[in-house]
Amino acid sequence: MSLMIRLRGHGLSFETDHGMSDEGDPWLVFHESDTGEVFAHFARTNGGYVVCAPRVKGSLSGTDLYELVKRFVNLCRYRQGTAPH
Repeated sequence: MSLMIRLRGHGLSFETDHGMSDEGDPWLVFHESDTGEVFAHFARTNGGYVVCAPRVKGSLSGTDLYELVKRFVNLCRYRQGTAPH
């Protein structure tokens, strides 16, 4: 199941934008469809990955994109009070 379908299942509607940095590294931004507010910005940089998002009040980084996404999702759940027990 894709991430977009999972997000829509929770009543969230996002659009994405993507591109390449001046250094040739890819980036991806999720922004809310109705407001345009950035939900999360993912990028590859310096051989690793980083995600910046208002919900995490800063950034997270790591060398494994899958693990970084899991940390991001879990932190968002924790901040919303919906973390699994």
